[in-house]
Amino acid sequence: RARARLLGINNTRRAIYAPIGSTDKQPALYFDWNAEPLSASALESFGRYQASQITALGTSPENVSIFHMADEPGWYFPDITQKMVSTPPRLEHFRAWLRTKNLTPAALGASSWSQVYPIGFSQARDLPSRRLFFWSARYPAETASDAYAKWTRQLRRSVHEKLLVGSNWNNQVNRWYLPAPLRKVGKNPDLGPDAAMGMMDWMDVGRKRAVSALWSEDWFRDIDAQNWSYYADALRSAAREGDDANYRGEFGGYIVGKRLGDHPSGGKYKALALVGHGAKVLEWYSFGPESKFKGNSYSANQPAYGAIAGANRLIGRAEDLLYPGRRGNARIALLLPGSAQVWDTSPDLPLYQREIAGLHFALTHAQHPVDLVDETNIAEGDLTRRGFNLLYVTSPNLSAASQAALRGWIENGGTAVFAPGAAAADEYNTPTSTLNTARGVRVQAGPRLTINDGAKARSEVVFRDATWGQSTSVTRDVQPLQIAGATVVAEANGQPVVAHNRFGRGLAVSYGFWPGASYYDSPQRTDPGRLPLNWSAALRAVATAAPRVTKVPKPLDVSVPVVEAARLDSAAGSAITLLNWTDRPLDAVTVTVRNAGAVRSVGSAESGALEFTREGESIRVTLPLRDVDVLMLRF
Repeated sequence: RARARLLGINNTRRAIYAPIGSTDKQPALYFDWNAEPLSASALESFGRYQASQITALGTSPENVSIFHMADEPGWYFPDITQKMVSTPPRLEHFRAWLRTKNLTPAALGASSWSQVYPIGFSQARDLPSRRLFFWSARYPAETASDAYAKWTRQLRRSVHEKLLVGSNWNNQVNRWYLPAPLRKVGKNPDLGPDAAMGMMDWMDVGRKRAVSALWSEDWFRDIDAQNWSYYADALRSAAREGDDANYRGEFGGYIVGKRLGDHPSGGKYKALALVGHGAKVLEWYSFGPESKFKGNSYSANQPAYGAIAGANRLIGRAEDLLYPGRRGNARIALLLPGSAQVWDTSPDLPLYQREIAGLHFALTHAQHPVDLVDETNIAEGDLTRRGFNLLYVTSPNLSAASQAALRGWIENGGTAVFAPGAAAADEYNTPTSTLNTARGVRVQAGPRLTINDGAKARSEVVFRDATWGQSTSVTRDVQPLQIAGATVVAEANGQPVVAHNRFGRGLAVSYGFWPGASYYDSPQRTDPGRLPLNWSAALRAVATAAPRVTKVPKPLDVSVPVVEAARLDSAAGSAITLLNWTDRPLDAVTVTVRNAGAVRSVGSAESGALEFTREGESIRVTLPLRDVDVLMLRF
């Protein structure tokens, strides 16, 4: 501590395992229906105790930058279903919560509230019971957000008002429900038909300001470093949900040190993917020392030290622009599936969620910034309010309110792109035809595939219209479209697999295959010391066809594909993180920055001062790019 102070490092962090203690038999008290630990006096006592612990450790509360409130919160079904109504007050809380969803006993298959109890998947046999099951599954996630919001507000009162309060989610992006009927998931002792695992809903957390710094961690190796770009966009999008004049949600993450070292630039790729997308805090995470945490520490992993040092140096050179910089709203949104998770039948990652990651990779490789939205955003009109031009939908379920809003948005000029079987049913898994007219396609539910299904299957897609793509091979399952007025632009085995349809002033595009997942599958991943190599240009063109055809504007262009450019703007200028995902040194990369502002100088963290040209409101600069760099435009 004395040495840190001598070096000018005064800030620290604090971490606890859960807001209230837990045992194997009693899960941590994450939920708003636990009234006693969330009473005003209990919350005040909690905050007072945490502040006293900070003081006892030899520092003052104002020196704590971030407080990690929990690690990997989760719960198991059906155990949690029983606990959440195990006392009369808890049961009444559940019923009162259902009323906030404008539900009635009749809608849930009961004649009175006294007959309404939560149920599991095996009991969802008709519409009323499917409705009750859906909300029984949602209840823990939403009430966990409610409880976290109370603890976060208390910590900020007790420690200091600008405290960043985080909790490590460590789940796949926004997977808040993992069904596992008759299967083992996590440490769930139940292997029955209602077995499942629940976790936090990132978007609900952000919307309720349940934490003031959304947080996750990576347990992926250097070869998968680009996952941090995807995770960071999801975390930033969720954090933004709580923004107003008095509150700005932040986000950050753990970069796990023991996973570093395969690639010499792995630390730079991971850290700058996170920071370049707007993260304001990160930790090089380690259990340690190795003698105490065998296999979980990086204290004996010497390559990690160089990776961390290289990333820290790069961030330090550009920190005056990176830290105040903010990402503007994107023009393209990816829909985070929500209601679909309740109706999956396996804990394995669904193919419709892998499709989102693949689309994100393809779009960022073509320099399109991306935001993520959920069904609440669509239903509440955020596609129009935030100025989105285009939305990708992969989820097989979409709430009835979201489908109606999406239909109106398309008619008023939006472009929606649909994966196979997308939006074929509502939140209660009832088949729907709301979007059929807009799409010019009769939509049917397809098989619920996971990333383990049909990974090696290949089909040839032949394009009639080269504007939408060149003929290419795709992976995964192919589901021919049932055309009902749309214009077919591509076929596989003589069946239509890509079609578009004008609806009002907008456009709907439907795919009968998985362009994002095919793009994700396309590179070579044989060498753990290299990033994925040789991404398919043809599949990238297919995945990004809709924004190209509809001319969605981009804030910048890069002369070389598969170089991601993440732009943050501030009053001092712009920081543009360049991530060379080709994993091959590039002698000359030209970056054209639109609406650049009153730029006085341009430089990069690796190359120093750079010559630039001005073309109207744009700035153009050329530089070499070995792996990662930060382009700095100063006003």
